[in-house]
Amino acid sequence: MSSPVNFQRLSPDAVETAAAYAVQIAKTQLDQMRQLGVAPEGIRFLELGPGTDFGPALILASMGASVIVADRFLSEWQEEHHRPLYRRLVELWPGPNSQLLAAVEGGYEATTLIRLAEPAEALSSIGDATIDFTYSNAVLEHISEIEAVTREIARVMKPGAKGAHQIDLRDHRNFDRPLEHLVMAESDFLITSVDVHNEFGNRLRASEFDAHWNARGLAVVKRYLDGAAPDYVADVLPRLRKAHSSYRNWPAEDVQVISSLFLIEKPLEPQTDASARAAFSLSLMAQIKALSLFEAAHQPLEHGADFRDIVLPADGFQGPDGQLWVCVSQEIPEGDSIGVTRSEAILLEDGAPLGPAGSAHDLIRTRGGGRYSHWQHSLYMSTKDGTSPRDNGRTYTLRVRR
Repeated sequence: MSSPVNFQRLSPDAVETAAAYAVQIAKTQLDQMRQLGVAPEGIRFLELGPGTDFGPALILASMGASVIVADRFLSEWQEEHHRPLYRRLVELWPGPNSQLLAAVEGGYEATTLIRLAEPAEALSSIGDATIDFTYSNAVLEHISEIEAVTREIARVMKPGAKGAHQIDLRDHRNFDRPLEHLVMAESDFLITSVDVHNEFGNRLRASEFDAHWNARGLAVVKRYLDGAAPDYVADVLPRLRKAHSSYRNWPAEDVQVISSLFLIEKPLEPQTDASARAAFSLSLMAQIKALSLFEAAHQPLEHGADFRDIVLPADGFQGPDGQLWVCVSQEIPEGDSIGVTRSEAILLEDGAPLGPAGSAHDLIRTRGGGRYSHWQHSLYMSTKDGTSPRDNGRTYTLRVRR
């Protein structure tokens, strides 16, 4: 399993880029707060998933906000990166900077930031109705238990509190092909997302987030949506309609949304009718997904004039490297490469599909379990039970599009 992004070592060379990004995010935060009629002075501000640095949070704290940052994988101070980063932010930020200066001089312990190593699904250190503003940027798409997160956000917000939540709905593995994770077979997606801590997105669409907000009694004041390029949508929709995915029958206008900003508020009085309608909408969405999976389960594995089977010879496998075996052959058509996800190949073991496809080679090596990757003109694979494909007596077939 890969290490969470927030725990990886940060390069001193990234300081300039990180500083410019922090300034951009801080300006965006203040603009979103202005749209909702909120000033930073004196408010209690909660940021979920602040990332590898707390620059925007320190800026808001310098402007008079009491700021809490919460993350399951809370980033720790890295001397060679954070001190020069905050020193650079002091130079770039034109407004109050007292908390940035405090971080430069004494690290996070010298600031007023409250840092919680807690997941958004369980903010146990934060009391009910104590937060004036909730915020997240490209965080909620990485969370599997979205019901628990929206419940916690609603719980900690005061009546009348506001929030801004930017959600990136793209497949994070390749932003040029942002809807490929919707096409993945359900089992492939679930296994792969666990392997990488949901870092390439949970697949939920904008309408689902909308309904989750309302189901928890939160009103969406404004929403801003961006869509994928029309030519790419035209390419992905036919594949999605045939995929073994819970989204195969999802409305096209919601499928194509790749970014959504929700500006929310907690009404002063409970909105029971709106919550009930949203709960009913979520129930209908769950039924659409269940019917899609039932339909997919009764659809034969794609095979016909558009596909051909390549039987992989047992003596063609090289390895093992951990649980990874490699089969190199010019018979295998070109698959994925750096920055390009093109393969639709299905690996069969005695006629039964393995997976997940497109797995990271390190995960194939360390975890096996049938994971595989069609990479360039090679197949990187593992068997279901860890045995050798050279001598376990099974037939391995790669089904590829002609």
